[in-house]
Amino acid sequence: MPQALTLEEALARGLDQISHIGYVTDALSRDDVVETLRKAQIVVDPTLVVTRYATRPRTTPLASYQPCAEWMPRELVDIWSAFGAASEDAADAEASFERALATVRALHEAGVPIVAGSDQGLPGCTLLLELELYVRAGLTPLEAISTATLAPARVMGLEGELGSIAPGMRADLILVEGNPLEDIHALRNLRWVIRDGVVLEPMALRRLADLSPSHLTTGK
Repeated sequence: MPQALTLEEALARGLDQISHIGYVTDALSRDDVVETLRKAQIVVDPTLVVTRYATRPRTTPLASYQPCAEWMPRELVDIWSAFGAASEDAADAEASFERALATVRALHEAGVPIVAGSDQGLPGCTLLLELELYVRAGLTPLEAISTATLAPARVMGLEGELGSIAPGMRADLILVEGNPLEDIHALRNLRWVIRDGVVLEPMALRRLADLSPSHLTTGK
């Protein structure tokens, strides 16, 4: 969103996608824009994970939201651990986060297209928290997964090439242990990645990159 424009002004000038749910939540405090977004089929990329980072109490360990923090570089974890709400602002910050969830819920129920964006955060797992937050907002696990697969493919006009599993589609896949349609957190149980026909084992790649819990404890 351009800093000099309100949401309404940006839409009037042809904006067709909004990144960061805060812009929509702020507009809702002035007017009900959900129907306007639905009619125009404006795509919304909520980046709820950034809102969660900003509103989490700084006293709460980052790993409680992002388990993968244990094998991320210490410098990166320190940056995001310092990002959050002070203790005296915790209640207001949590209320702000709940408003963001409610906004995503309202957009989804109205049929506004939602696509998942990871924005900043911890590489390789920020998007997983984003999908988990969509489920918390009221999407089913399948609907949440679709925001990162079929929905963006449709937005880009590429649904005949990617975004779903079918003969002739681009075969980039992840294999997880468990059923994410029953529990979205199963997406964190990553076992294999297939990209361009090459099978990759994530834990082996982490070891090669020296990304592991021991990386943090030894200060390597």
